[in-house]
Amino acid sequence: METRDVAERVLTPEEKAIAASVTALAETFGRNLTAAGARIYLAALSDLSVAEVERACIRAAQEAKFMPVPSELRVHAGKTSPAEEAAHAWDVVLESMNRYDYLRSIDFGPLVNAVVRNLGGWQWLCSQKDPQLEWTRKEFYRVHGLYRNTPPDMLVGPPVVGALGGAVVRVLIGPHGRLSAQEQRKLLASRPAYSATVRRLAESKSEG
Repeated sequence: METRDVAERVLTPEEKAIAASVTALAETFGRNLTAAGARIYLAALSDLSVAEVERACIRAAQEAKFMPVPSELRVHAGKTSPAEEAAHAWDVVLESMNRYDYLRSIDFGPLVNAVVRNLGGWQWLCSQKDPQLEWTRKEFYRVHGLYRNTPPDMLVGPPVVGALGGAVVRVLIGPHGRLSAQEQRKLLASRPAYSATVRRLAESKSEG
């Protein structure tokens, strides 16, 4: 896709450079970004400089598994609103719930650790079913907003504890607490395959 097709109006040099960066990023993930899709990216990234978008695209190419949506690119650029930060944090928490469940202890960083702890803790969060998760998501957003500007040393921010305890999985969230590209690849390859026997042992341990 040529950048001149991004919009009917003539693009500025900066917009052309941003469209070119996003289009190139899409190609690294095997996607052909349409003109309509590129317009959405341009609108969502309109407050970012060319350099910020280029850095975000490079970071996404190093760390992401799939083509980032505009809000995720903003996270890579370190340019997010409070609502976007909360939404991104919630998405990572949900992914970690699916990946690790209540068995593993997780370190999301002081802010999100404190939010999860305030909601009832990691094991409680992982016990929530789909109908309950919508309320939990809204409460997560609310508490995240309350804690967002609190200094880390004033938060109850140690890692959240899973039923098995033991080693902590690092899933740090946010532009100032992100894993390196190497750590991200290691994390994505580390999904544990717990057997039903291990799960029953963990459940009996938590009940005892």
